[in-house]
Amino acid sequence: MKRDERDLADPDFRLLLAMVAEILRRCDIGFGVIFRDEIFQDRIHRANAELFAARAFATVELKHLHRLENHFIGNGPISTLGALAEALEPTSTNAGRALVQALTIRRRVEIDLTQRIGPHTPLTIY
Repeated sequence: MKRDERDLADPDFRLLLAMVAEILRRCDIGFGVIFRDEIFQDRIHRANAELFAARAFATVELKHLHRLENHFIGNGPISTLGALAEALEPTSTNAGRALVQALTIRRRVEIDLTQRIGPHTPLTIY
């Protein structure tokens, strides 16, 4: 990721990027330069990404993973944020939402961060 096109002004740096791209191409790994204003679609997307990223170090206990599995077994892979949050922590809505966010960062749950997030937001459990 680069700030803008000025970061690519140095010919030696562009050559280095070209070499890296060729090496990764030979390994069947995609490579491209992304500018920082291309990462987020809008302010909602950015705010959601920041909120979920803030939960990266939240504690997910073994009991929560068992509850996630039980929810998956009982309801299938498609659920909603509110339903999964309640299944993970039935006594605390906020703690349940934080757990869903942490599990999203850990790639156990997938949720579309480009939309407004609420209890009815659909998600996929892996």
